[in-house]
Amino acid sequence: MAKAAKEETKVTEMENKIEKMTQFLADNKIECFDIQKMDDEHHTTIFRSRMEVKGQLLPMALLMDDSVYMLLQVQIAPQVIDEEKLKALAGAINNMNNNVRPFKFTVSERGDFMLNACITAENTTFNPALVNAIMGEAVKFMEAQYGNIMEAFGLNKESGRNEKETYDFADECCYGFGYQCQCVCRTCRCC
Repeated sequence: MAKAAKEETKVTEMENKIEKMTQFLADNKIECFDIQKMDDEHHTTIFRSRMEVKGQLLPMALLMDDSVYMLLQVQIAPQVIDEEKLKALAGAINNMNNNVRPFKFTVSERGDFMLNACITAENTTFNPALVNAIMGEAVKFMEAQYGNIMEAFGLNKESGRNEKETYDFADECCYGFGYQCQCVCRTCRCC
């Protein structure tokens, strides 16, 4: 019985965070997020969007669950770092992680090069404006460093892929977002 009550409390708290985030987006006319609720033990909800950086639309997600954290993830380049390349780049990735305080860089199982930010999201103090500010900082950081990151990892600046391959992030974009958006993601339909 106590376990069921605890689970119900987690669900209620999670719904409150989702409601706060959704209301913040609506109040600020930020319409570039699709919301996906996962059917998992952590009650995960994903707010998906795109971040425009140097003409590229980078997939972005806010992963919110029933923990006291949420995760901002930006896919810098898809499927570009295999196991062999990861061994060669591990030192550079660690160096970036040691020198860039607000963001950490990871490589997914698929070889996607990712920017991550862990954000405190405890139910009673959850602040969507802080989440928005951190997304804004991620945009500024990526605008300033995208070319350097692509060069450091031997990736094509325009496509995010290895120089021998061609790839256009816009091909993945099924949202039809405009380019003049004033929202933090700068890729939504609200402008």
